[in-house]
Amino acid sequence: MTDHRDSGGHVGPAPNVPTQSAAPTPGQPSVPVSPTPLSPQPPRPKPVLTKEERRKRNRRNFRLLLFVLTLSIGLILGFFLGRSWPDRKEVSFYANILEVNDSTLLVEGIPENDVNHRSQAYLSLDDLDTAGMAQTSTDENVPIADLEVGDLIRVTYDGTTLESFPLQIPHVWRIERTEP
Repeated sequence: MTDHRDSGGHVGPAPNVPTQSAAPTPGQPSVPVSPTPLSPQPPRPKPVLTKEERRKRNRRNFRLLLFVLTLSIGLILGFFLGRSWPDRKEVSFYANILEVNDSTLLVEGIPENDVNHRSQAYLSLDDLDTAGMAQTSTDENVPIADLEVGDLIRVTYDGTTLESFPLQIPHVWRIERTEP
């Protein structure tokens, strides 16, 4: 075996490249012979595109970019808008007024309510949509001070309660006085 110097100048064993022989020996198949080791191929030239082909490729790329951009903006907006708008869950029940104070009402739910709204509850009036006002069944605003013991009201709140007795409802949004 002979040493071989490659293109980088390193010395090593000669590659197994068949050499050209005058005649194959009996019992051996003839092997195609390459006179030199494989050399790197020149880079392929870029295909020449016609003006119409370039225009189609640019349109396709523009549409893809527009689709990805629209999808990204939609996902980002959806994420941030969903976080900034909390669900406003509305829970309503009917009750009779037992006591009227400046910032609270003591009420007792009527038997027709579901089981969670039949007991007594203190209503905080700090978060009313119409500050210090209740509404009548005809959407007329009435001051809370005009509500009387025994009035039937409909209470709308966010579903948050403080478990005590009487129950405490801290975020009342609307109180409507109903006609008996």
